[in-house]
Amino acid sequence: MLERYKALWYCHSKQKTYDAQSASKRLGALQGTLAFEELPMLLLDETKLAEKAIKRAGYRLKTAGTKLNTEELTALEKHCREIGRTPGEFIRDLILAELGRTNNGNGVSDPTLTEVLGVRLLLVNVLRPLAAGQSLSLEAFDKLLDQISTLKHEMAGKLLAEGRK
Repeated sequence: MLERYKALWYCHSKQKTYDAQSASKRLGALQGTLAFEELPMLLLDETKLAEKAIKRAGYRLKTAGTKLNTEELTALEKHCREIGRTPGEFIRDLILAELGRTNNGNGVSDPTLTEVLGVRLLLVNVLRPLAAGQSLSLEAFDKLLDQISTLKHEMAGKLLAEGRK
């Protein structure tokens, strides 16, 4: 086999012009020296195709961009250097955090507003009967807490919707 390579190299190095016959001899010599292993072609079944589709769905394929002026870009790059992240990673995390914050099922972006409304509802509904000299039973108080737990999210969503108009 080594002799074939030497012969091929010698013929190739001496050749000044293209010679089809010589080229075909060199090709034949190479084909005789190289052994190709035949492997069966792997076919993908439906489950493998589905697995690949699921894997591809997680790839980041779309771009969300913005334009910044020079000062804004400089501030962004400086901040990213300070926290040790790329601007792309930083902006992606900001977007995902905002989406997670605003898409918590009820459209309320700030849980503080929901809790403040809950406390306000509780005070108004407990203090009014007490101020009038009425007593509040434990069952009535527990029922009131359950109602407030569901109502506070709805009210916070409405307030935010009104504020956005």
